[in-house]
Amino acid sequence: MSAHDTIRIPPHNDEAERSTLGAALIDNRSIDDIASIIEPAHFYRESHRHIWRAILAVHARSEAVDVITLCDELKASALLEAVGGSLVVARLSSEVPSSANVQFYAQIVRKKAALREAISVAHRMVDEAYEDMPDLEQWGSDHLATLQLALEGGKRAAAAQTPQSALASMTQRLEDKIAGKIPDGVPWPLASVQAELGNFAPKSLTILAARPGVGKSALAVQIAQAAAVGGEWPVMLFTLEMDAEEIVARAVSQASRVDYAKLGRGAASERDWARWVPAQVALAPAPLYIKDDVVTLGGILATARAAIKRQGVRLVVVDYLQLIDHRAGNREQAVAEISRALKLLAQSTGVAVLALAQLSREVEKRSSKQPILSDLRESGSIEQDANRVLFLWRADDNHYDRLTLTVAKNRGGRTNLDFQLKFSGDCYLFEQVVENPEW
Repeated sequence: MSAHDTIRIPPHNDEAERSTLGAALIDNRSIDDIASIIEPAHFYRESHRHIWRAILAVHARSEAVDVITLCDELKASALLEAVGGSLVVARLSSEVPSSANVQFYAQIVRKKAALREAISVAHRMVDEAYEDMPDLEQWGSDHLATLQLALEGGKRAAAAQTPQSALASMTQRLEDKIAGKIPDGVPWPLASVQAELGNFAPKSLTILAARPGVGKSALAVQIAQAAAVGGEWPVMLFTLEMDAEEIVARAVSQASRVDYAKLGRGAASERDWARWVPAQVALAPAPLYIKDDVVTLGGILATARAAIKRQGVRLVVVDYLQLIDHRAGNREQAVAEISRALKLLAQSTGVAVLALAQLSREVEKRSSKQPILSDLRESGSIEQDANRVLFLWRADDNHYDRLTLTVAKNRGGRTNLDFQLKFSGDCYLFEQVVENPEW
């Protein structure tokens, strides 16, 4: 670290910290609002961290928090002298004239804490950059993800909304939708599913899970290409199993209903080519952005955010969740952090996220092949974070083209819904079917 760096003082705002604590003392009703924004660790001064913990302790006992009760709490913890004594505590309540701006003060405190964390991450990166990195991409991705989370910590909402403010926000959103000012989400390419579930809503995380070889990747590509063609809903697709050429080939096959393998064998007819070429022309300019070389969580998050900002991406597709490389203890912990990060990506950027996931082998051991939520590998966090969980499954392996899409979780909507689908494997296309008694 240079001499210039050593004399720099970490970002903080003593006045905002004291004003936050003082506001809590003069108006105990503001304590919960402050606690929804900041934690003790967000204060720069250790004395301020001690005082805030003491305020929370007194408040948790449903006692009035004032100079006397606060000093008693600090004295009981042997911290009164450490914070400067009773005169320092008393001065806090006299420095702030009103608690009206307490949320503004607290947001400043949280922002400064986020900047300090960002600086800490940056310094660690500088120190480690002088060492020999065995996996440069993984190292960079991990630190970028940590840095992004640190900065997002400075943007936490001030407090929970009241019904009045939430209704006003909802009304404004509805008016903007009607006026065409904001996106209404990305639609399904299957009319029956669209009619029941509606669009992939902004800020939502949808999980599409299946056993290997059932067709979840094909369905994801169909959703992506249907949304992107026409240019209305730009899509970012991360593929960890196929390369971009395979994705494009499947997309054109779906749109043209032509088997790509026939073209490769030279067995395509003039009619096949007559369908293939227009589908290829329609797909070429579509805002479907494919990344087949990003395998780490940090890389996915950074790439997605850049595409959302620069290309206006509205739907992010990840194929598939358990293949993402993320170093976080055991695999269950890693998947939990990945799931949570994708949920935060959706919420913080306003896009819809569709993440594919793999089901465990347990479903194959049962007489009924219908999956349940516990069949999700490392299921707890995935189920908790998702707005919707959908299962794609085949009841009878002897009927390769007959599949069911089941709605296992649907926050705010109906569950245990089954949609019968027909799968044309030669062109990777799913189509809805009218219920057939023979099924």
